Amino acid sequence: MFDLRINNLSIDLTPRTRVRYTLDNPIFDADGLPRGYSFPFRIPATPRNLGIFGYANRLDIRAKQRKYTGILYIAGVPIETGVVQITGGSGDSIEIVLKNTARDLIDELANIRLHDLLGTVSVPDTANAGVIRYYLENTTSWTIKIDDNTFFYDAPGATQADGQLALISQINAVYIGLAAPFSTDHIELLTNQYPDANYRVSEWLNVTYVSGITVYEGNVVNLQNFVNSLATTPREDITFPTIYAFYFHERQTVISVNQYLNYWLDGTDIDNVATTEKDWNHSYVPFIRFRHLLELIINQLGYEAAGPLYESDWIQQLVYYTNKSLDDLLEGDFGPTLNYFNQHLQSIVLKDYIPDWTGTDLFDLLKFLNYYFEIDNNELQIRSRVAPLRQPPIDWTGRTEKGYGFDIPEYEGYRLEYAKIEGELDLFDNQITAYGTGENTIPFPVRPLYSSRFSNLDGYTWQVPATNKPGNSQTIGLENDTDIRIAFDRGLQEDTDGNNYVQGSTTDLDSNGDATFTSSLLLEGDNGVFKSHWEGWIEPTDATTVRRRCVLSIADILELKKWRNPMRYIYDPQGTMVGVIKRVSLDIDTNGLGTADIEFILKQ
Repeated sequence: MFDLRINNLSIDLTPRTRVRYTLDNPIFDADGLPRGYSFPFRIPATPRNLGIFGYANRLDIRAKQRKYTGILYIAGVPIETGVVQITGGSGDSIEIVLKNTARDLIDELANIRLHDLLGTVSVPDTANAGVIRYYLENTTSWTIKIDDNTFFYDAPGATQADGQLALISQINAVYIGLAAPFSTDHIELLTNQYPDANYRVSEWLNVTYVSGITVYEGNVVNLQNFVNSLATTPREDITFPTIYAFYFHERQTVISVNQYLNYWLDGTDIDNVATTEKDWNHSYVPFIRFRHLLELIINQLGYEAAGPLYESDWIQQLVYYTNKSLDDLLEGDFGPTLNYFNQHLQSIVLKDYIPDWTGTDLFDLLKFLNYYFEIDNNELQIRSRVAPLRQPPIDWTGRTEKGYGFDIPEYEGYRLEYAKIEGELDLFDNQITAYGTGENTIPFPVRPLYSSRFSNLDGYTWQVPATNKPGNSQTIGLENDTDIRIAFDRGLQEDTDGNNYVQGSTTDLDSNGDATFTSSLLLEGDNGVFKSHWEGWIEPTDATTVRRRCVLSIADILELKKWRNPMRYIYDPQGTMVGVIKRVSLDIDTNGLGTADIEFILKQ
């Protein structure tokens, strides 16, 4: 017999109640979900059922609850936990359907916005340049300028103590906690409280930098120290692999240091200096880790992120190139004819560096990984669709009835294709191409950065990602379309002289050109996307489907619902078959479990 319970209360059934419950293999589901669902069926409007469903046979059901959490039991064994939804009724009956909880996952993903979940990364003040001391001369007038604010005090007969008190009060009214007294004739500004403010010290008199360097020079050191620390102690959210981006600022410069972003080699950085034009030595562009974005979304759903594919390098090392710099260009008097200095932003507001993606958008970007979901207690697991197809087939000859039907689809073939990027130079043509020549194109909404071996400033060779696409630098009003470019963060690796650097890469090659890694974003190759995530799965999409009836036990169903091994072998005098289970439809009535209609895809 079967039993459907809500809040541990069994629903009344009639002797003729019959349910067809279908289980779809998630590796063939468009959304990668392990779907389970029934067709609508009717139950009697008994006092018990009316109590459970809130008198759902009444015409004002529209004002009542429509969905309930239910558990399907067969012979006392829980088979499925899901949603029981009211779909209709009459005076003497209620029409309901049962569907598993995974079916609501897509709706929930669409309602989650990453911008609501992302935080801010603050660059630590490690340069100790965060204190400025302003000396109040023995006059009756004093001025301090910060950003567009002018703090001024001028009073006949005023003392230095009067000026100190007045200016501190004015400054702290705008910048709370910034100013404090030091001795009786100095004001101390704790600039690490407002690291992004423009302290216009060139317009002040008698300024002392406690650390010996200016605030803006200290900001450069702060970001350098921050990036250096991430090389050995990575963060979960962002990283800074070196990238060759020689047209980032819309100029192909001959100055080699300007061709790299995030330059770091064995702890050596590139310092910025004051310049006469809006030009500088070095910029930083953060990469955001996909695993961090996935964790935010999955945790918001109430699950923990898990699964073999999630835990593999394919996701753990995958990063998004934001194409937006941390430039913070100051304009002022930095010396004779020197007018500009790039001090770098000291706060990274992560939502400013990615589009306004929903949870659905984020998972769509990972389409090239050919994943599916599995819900296991409190875990939302991300798994590979090809892994179950590489299992040895289980012999179901003894469970299969005679007779079958089959359908032969028209062969279309396949073609995997990354998003096209307009404006790439011929230098990079054909490094990453579409794979396959069939009519059925599977487009991916992302594209890897290019990756190649270049010379670093020490004259040795390293493997780094590259792009010639213009970037975004808000401080100089540089705005360009941001293509969704991805790469791997390989962590600390060595150039050809053994020097350490943080390697970003899209191939499986190291600095010597050897295949060191087991993942490559190229579509082709032994470690590429096709062989790793599509080979063995995409071919059955054009294969013959076979329909057979099987007699299954409850243990068979429980094991099948895991979808870890859907491969089956069936001997038949009309032809032995090896196939993968695509769909199982169970007939369940008050006597228990009947036969199952199963749709197989023949393995080619």
